[in-house]
Amino acid sequence: MKRITIYILSLLFIVSCSNNNDNNIETITNLKKETVTINYSNKFETGLIITDDSLMSFTINFGDRDISDLYYKIYYQNESYKFPNNHQYASENFYGSWIDTQIGFKKVGSKTINENIKIVGNPRDEERYYSKTNRTKPSEKDITEIIKRIKASKEWYTEIKEKAKKNNISENEQLKKDAEWIFINNKEQKTVNIRSRRNPRVGKYSLLIVFADSKSLDTIPDYIKNINLKNKEYKFENPFGYFLSEKNKKNKNIIFIEDFVKVKAILPIENGIYINYKQNEDADTSNFNNLLGISDKLFKDAAFTQYKHQMTHYDVIKNIPVLVDFQKDSYTPEEHSKNREKYNNQRVNVNISNSNSPGATINVDKETKTIHFFNPASKEGDYKKENVGVKTRDGMTYGTYTIKAKMSNVLTKDNVWTGLTNAIWLITESFEPWNKRRRCWKDGKGYKPYYGAGKDAETVPEMSYSEIDFEIVKAAEEWPYTSYPDKKVRQAPESNKNKVMIACTNWDMSCRMPEKYDIGVRQIAYKNDTFNIHRWNYWYDALTLKTPEKDTELFSGDYYYFQLEWNPTEIIWRVGPEKDKLRVVGYMNDKVTSIPNNQMLLVLTQEFHLTEWWPLCPFNQEDVPFSSKNMEGILYELTIE
Repeated sequence: MKRITIYILSLLFIVSCSNNNDNNIETITNLKKETVTINYSNKFETGLIITDDSLMSFTINFGDRDISDLYYKIYYQNESYKFPNNHQYASENFYGSWIDTQIGFKKVGSKTINENIKIVGNPRDEERYYSKTNRTKPSEKDITEIIKRIKASKEWYTEIKEKAKKNNISENEQLKKDAEWIFINNKEQKTVNIRSRRNPRVGKYSLLIVFADSKSLDTIPDYIKNINLKNKEYKFENPFGYFLSEKNKKNKNIIFIEDFVKVKAILPIENGIYINYKQNEDADTSNFNNLLGISDKLFKDAAFTQYKHQMTHYDVIKNIPVLVDFQKDSYTPEEHSKNREKYNNQRVNVNISNSNSPGATINVDKETKTIHFFNPASKEGDYKKENVGVKTRDGMTYGTYTIKAKMSNVLTKDNVWTGLTNAIWLITESFEPWNKRRRCWKDGKGYKPYYGAGKDAETVPEMSYSEIDFEIVKAAEEWPYTSYPDKKVRQAPESNKNKVMIACTNWDMSCRMPEKYDIGVRQIAYKNDTFNIHRWNYWYDALTLKTPEKDTELFSGDYYYFQLEWNPTEIIWRVGPEKDKLRVVGYMNDKVTSIPNNQMLLVLTQEFHLTEWWPLCPFNQEDVPFSSKNMEGILYELTIE
């Protein structure tokens, strides 16, 4: 075989190339920056954008060889968050090729090949992610186009004019209202590829370049040439597994570039917060501004929205009517006991609630690029325990989420619970079929059908619910004695009085597929650490561990880091004073729990938990006073790598 020299321009970096002993692969000097940051602008139209300008130019020198019968194809794959190429779940990996999946191998027309490779959402062009547009409100362009069609119809336009007179509003205002109604009711929406339903993953990507003549091309399966097709078992098959298999190991026409590009997300806090409330006459928009609200610009560009907790009738408590400034005043265990008895017959009914005024308890500081949030203070006769939180708007599958935040203290200076639970968690982006988790079915058992389903609820093979939690709460490190194999009571150590529990939970919805699925307290090791994982019973839908940490360490400084690494086979929880000084506080793997593989959103909240959620907790929520001052927090940064 003649020597082939390939010059690859615009590759971000190349660490290794394999299976090419006869090829001389060189990079030239115009290399780009090593890491690409995701573009969040107008993402709902296109999905998250990674490589907008990734033009690659190949110069192939074949010497005297005839290239008239030579074809090629380029594939990419996320290497950071994937299963091995020969794994049973390798088809779940994020890989792609040409944006138009119907194009197979291209003919080499000259010794210079110019390609524009883009990493896009739903790269296999799967019908599963097709739908009518997922936008909840029309853009100005949509409105303009619909109004043009209305005006083009004399009868329709006359009807609008009459309606405007009847409603005592201007003709233009009526046109806009009707255009919005038409759009929202799907009369103007088309079925399209919603690429944001399978967004690109962060991390390292590889590149696979395959050359073939017409004879060898005929031996490549159609479902490898066209990644949109399925094999005989009606499943997708990973082209990396096919071309990099033992069978093709010595194929000199396959070029594997292990490090093609690295992708990260830095969520643009300065783009504002989109409040996803319906725009109607009754909506309270008094707190809205150009960085918080329902404008078209915020809809297109904002990476965050306000989080609204799901409330139930259980979130009603009979609370002592006491006000305390938790941040400044002393509030001792003795005062706690005294007030609990003193006001036992004077309690007030309180609903743990959300804000009735969207945007009242959150705001964006554009100069510092921070989000400020708070649980509002109570006053005499106006008692409240109101949750607050923000949520990302763009779902991802897998990633290492690092949060830099200042959150309110969970304990007073005298180690009494303030009633708060600080939580950083991932939750399913959608309950719709397109966001289903991997199928679960073993011995006639599958997922519990919904969050909180009981023993008698029928299991299902597929579902979309998923959740991974950081919950930092005042609770006991120990579990009830019934959860331990020896059935012995564990006493809380004195050293835990000034500590809170970092509770790390994966809601696997009771999927029994993991080989070490079990109940009660067990141990799991990660490097030099050992953690006690716990499941209440065989039908309980979550696995949890608790790690004690000082409240003052986590929340008394200017900020703290919280990191959640979610990959196909493991979940790792870390915290630390700086990003380069993180320590592991939780670990689980796919041997003990089912790791979710659907898209999730990140949520950051300060919320009021009920004590019964955390058995052996030394305090009751209804015995904790109301805060006389706002309980504030700040989100400084969220990166996904």
